[in-house]
Amino acid sequence: MQMRSGEVGRVRARAQANEELHKFLRKEIIGAIELLEPLLKRASNDAQLKTYAEIDLRALTTIRTRLETCGPERMRELILWLVQIAMHWQIRTRSSERVIRQIIDLKRRLAS
Repeated sequence: MQMRSGEVGRVRARAQANEELHKFLRKEIIGAIELLEPLLKRASNDAQLKTYAEIDLRALTTIRTRLETCGPERMRELILWLVQIAMHWQIRTRSSERVIRQIIDLKRRLAS
């Protein structure tokens, strides 16, 4: 069964929109990782936070690795994982650092 020209156009437009979404989400995730890494590296120098920081730094490495092979739906899960890490650090450090707020806002921006 052949597609009509209008259907082909819609399929191409949908594929292009998915590719743009994929690029956008990838950029947002990489940005969030780059914001969190320095915070976690600083925390790894604190004796009380060192273990938590090392675990979350490994989680960031895992997120970066999974980012290479996943589609847009899985990327949303990675973003939620990053937001959870940021929220835990906000609680652990009793901080409202701009970095943490930016990552938490990422979830809000994606919901809209």
